[in-house]
Amino acid sequence: MAKSPKRPGPELWSEGLMWVEAAEMQCARYERLVRENEQAREDAHRRRDCAERPWIRGLGDPPILVPTVALGWQQQAELSFLLVAIQHVQTAEASLPKEHRPKTVLDEDRILYLLRDLSEHREDAEGRARRELLESEHAAMLQKIHEMLAMRRGGESELEALRVKLEAYPPMLFELPIPDDEEVWLAGIPLTRIRVWLIDARWCFRRALAEVGVVAPEPLASTVTDDDTYDWPSLRLRYRAWELEWQGEEKLSEDEKRAQEIMDEMDPIVDGLLAEYFNEQEAKRDDEREPGQ
Repeated sequence: MAKSPKRPGPELWSEGLMWVEAAEMQCARYERLVRENEQAREDAHRRRDCAERPWIRGLGDPPILVPTVALGWQQQAELSFLLVAIQHVQTAEASLPKEHRPKTVLDEDRILYLLRDLSEHREDAEGRARRELLESEHAAMLQKIHEMLAMRRGGESELEALRVKLEAYPPMLFELPIPDDEEVWLAGIPLTRIRVWLIDARWCFRRALAEVGVVAPEPLASTVTDDDTYDWPSLRLRYRAWELEWQGEEKLSEDEKRAQEIMDEMDPIVDGLLAEYFNEQEAKRDDEREPGQ
């Protein structure tokens, strides 16, 4: 039986840009759920402490957040969608010419692939992805981290509770939270590393497309012909499902001000990642220059 022909590279690279966008959106949504769940768990622990020591109830704001089952499900769903988007970016990336592939390397690309496979085939109790994940060095590292965290939280009793959970469902090892004020972790992989790789991948897809004469669309350009040529109204809202961008200087309503505040909160994160990426690329160019040039 003849193999079906492969799709042209430019088609895959154009779709790669779409999946980079989807992956960045999922990173933002996953991070939000992780942060909300972390805060809710902290409130739950504080309620327990306040029940045992009522005199500390007046310290700080009341711990009202509850780490609900629904929040846990939503975080797990956002993670599954993120893993799918990452896999599509990796597939498109593999079709790039070597000279256009991202310099940022995801050392855990195999782990991410297996996690995606596991999330799509949870009904398979003894599947290949599950076996390979649990036998990996990454799993051994995660086991040590979570055992250490359990001991810090509650000593031997907490450690035993962790082991009971993992014995009942071993893949839970890759879903357990890692508390960190500075970073969000995806099964032991820093989300910042994934975001920097996505920034690199976007530039690589755009450069590869430009080399074959294809101009990649701007993500916040209008899809309606000539829409961006009109000068009125000067205030326009250009947005992704996870990020807003205002255009114009007109007076904003209260809702518009709140949207601007949300966007401003995200700007430093995006700017920091871009600065890190460009500094890394500049350092690489300096290393590649001949001495004396």
